[in-house]
Amino acid sequence: MSLSPLAQYCIRKLLRQSTDNLAQLFMPNSRAAGLSEMSLDKILSNWSCQLNSEGSETVELELLLKLYQQFEKAPAHSANLIEIKRRILQILGFQTSPILPTEFPTIIKLGSTQQFSFFYKGRIQTGMRYQNELFGAVKTFSLTHRLQAYQNAWALSVAKVPIVLTFSTSELVIWINLQSPTYAVLVHQNPAVFSTVLTLNSALHKRKFARE
Repeated sequence: MSLSPLAQYCIRKLLRQSTDNLAQLFMPNSRAAGLSEMSLDKILSNWSCQLNSEGSETVELELLLKLYQQFEKAPAHSANLIEIKRRILQILGFQTSPILPTEFPTIIKLGSTQQFSFFYKGRIQTGMRYQNELFGAVKTFSLTHRLQAYQNAWALSVAKVPIVLTFSTSELVIWINLQSPTYAVLVHQNPAVFSTVLTLNSALHKRKFARE
């Protein structure tokens, strides 16, 4: 899976902001180590070759870059913008200030998991096994609304809800750990519930950065 031309342009733009101290940004023992002498195009080419075999990283980069573009034009989202930029650079192998892994949703390819059906609250539900944990599907998004899917997944992750976001050629699905009380709340959700989740995400970020 290749990065889109727009995503590649956005990455170049981010990297150029730190060209002067590029070597200091690499993580020790990262796959990007030793590339500081190369041009940005060569660096991006090397990363793209490695990301092609890791579909989840490519999907996450595309979504993060779309969010970065969206929030870049809105000063009110400056806190989100900082975290998104850190995460993008982290995926690319750069040394950045620490980010708690739980703050961003886990993204995996649906085909790499085992699905099953189960009966819950009078309905047949769809479940998934991931890393020896059981998750239930709570919300499906078409590819047209993939950015909304990622925003909702991110909001839930910030709220410490154990989730996984899966992608396929036709849709993205938010799954919540079946042991989490949030699953029972969202499994029969309505649009208003997810709107509240996004509002909560914004409030949590503002509070976090106000403390810092």
